[in-house]
Amino acid sequence: MKLIQENDIVFDTETTGLGTKDQIIQIAIINARGTTLLDTLVSTDRPISPGARHVHGIGKAELRHAPGWEIIYPVVQEIFNLTRALGGEIWAYNAQFDARMLIQTCHAHRLPEPKVIFQCAMWQAVGSMRKLTEVCPVEVNAPAHSAIGDCLRTLYVLGGGQ
Repeated sequence: MKLIQENDIVFDTETTGLGTKDQIIQIAIINARGTTLLDTLVSTDRPISPGARHVHGIGKAELRHAPGWEIIYPVVQEIFNLTRALGGEIWAYNAQFDARMLIQTCHAHRLPEPKVIFQCAMWQAVGSMRKLTEVCPVEVNAPAHSAIGDCLRTLYVLGGGQ
């Protein structure tokens, strides 16, 4: 069943950890055809938890020359706003987690939080709390647990990119 529509987008984040003070260190956004709209690392002063680093492989060295959230967030907002203006939905595999990380990162940088509703692929397409790598049986041209790789896997789960 195809849930994703022409004007929809998919986004994913990788973070410093899972806690209430953790922040985004990588974000990607693709459109419904799988075209990359944004794919970037994000610098942070937060420590990266060993568990998070083990999952995504991103450490402080990789973030050394990355732009800060105050540079990236206006681009994210513009993409979200344009998507909504075109009648599109904004999808994430685990929308609750990614929305929380967006809000936490905005608060940490004293920026306004996004005023959008996110669609959750995990619950709408899968119907249960399962890992993305378990429900996406195809190989994509990006590593698992990278923001762009997880966007492409989510697109597949939503019925796009096939």
